Amino acid sequence: MIYFMHLVMYLRMKLVSGRPEFSEIRFCSYWRTREEAAAALSVRGLLVEAEWWEADAMCYPNDPMLLFFCRIDSMDDVEFVMEIEEHFGIPIPDGECEILNRATFGDFVAYLLDKQKQQVSYAGKEKKNGDRMKS
Repeated sequence: MIYFMHLVMYLRMKLVSGRPEFSEIRFCSYWRTREEAAAALSVRGLLVEAEWWEADAMCYPNDPMLLFFCRIDSMDDVEFVMEIEEHFGIPIPDGECEILNRATFGDFVAYLLDKQKQQVSYAGKEKKNGDRMKS
């Protein structure tokens, strides 16, 4: 396990060292919609704040999330997921966290936006049902 983590850290270092400097305009151009770009910027900001990604290094939608979740202490992973949940106002079940580790950065952003939409549509249905019961 420790060998694997060292390998991931080495690959991450090699990957990041050859990347262009971060540019918000360039970063946002990789996403199809403004909503995706804004969510991706938020996630990237949280990664930088947690010191899981270098502030001046570019990241791309096809980057594996394993590049970001490569700490040996899994409590860091839990804290980061809790920050994501709080920031986006969504729950992320434990079982889905394991799947997300195998996803790409773009898949992770799409997942967060889908969860937000589900949360909003569920809240809307709940409100309509509540209004019917009052009648």
